[in-house]
Amino acid sequence: MISGSVGQGGVNRPDEVMAVQRLLSDLQIAAGDVPLDVDGLVGPKTIAAISDFQQQNPGLPVDGRIDPTGPTFTRLDEVSSSLYAAIAQEQGFPILAAPTPPGTPNHVAAVFDDIRSDFSALAPAEGVTGASRFDNPVPNLIAPVDRIRLALLGAVQVVPLIIVLVFILALLIIITSNPI
Repeated sequence: MISGSVGQGGVNRPDEVMAVQRLLSDLQIAAGDVPLDVDGLVGPKTIAAISDFQQQNPGLPVDGRIDPTGPTFTRLDEVSSSLYAAIAQEQGFPILAAPTPPGTPNHVAAVFDDIRSDFSALAPAEGVTGASRFDNPVPNLIAPVDRIRLALLGAVQVVPLIIVLVFILALLIIITSNPI
């Protein structure tokens, strides 16, 4: 992901700094903290965010720097991967937990079951809190479908009533137009 060091005394390539800032910012959001600006510039806030991460993870050197093959980068990758897996699990679960609609062809249902199985294998490697603090980019497709279904059901229930009313109206027209 990075080819040069980022942080205090690092090479600090802007695109690599932004990648590290994005990871640290997401961890800060998950922790309920104000996220780091992702601007590609290494300043006191970026160095402080790196140092804070190092202090929160015992065994890491607290030097405000991330080296491409160093322990801080390895740990940042592990923690971020777990966070993103937790976000995916939390946001994708409602969609994948929905039952397969009745009448779905068997081959389509089998593919859906395979996706469910693969998705459950993506569970985070370690417990992560704060995944719920991220907006869900996946729209809730179940609610609009339910609204359409209920509207159609309402229309289907109204149709017989309309037919009966039209029939009564027709009878009234016939009765009143023919003198006895």
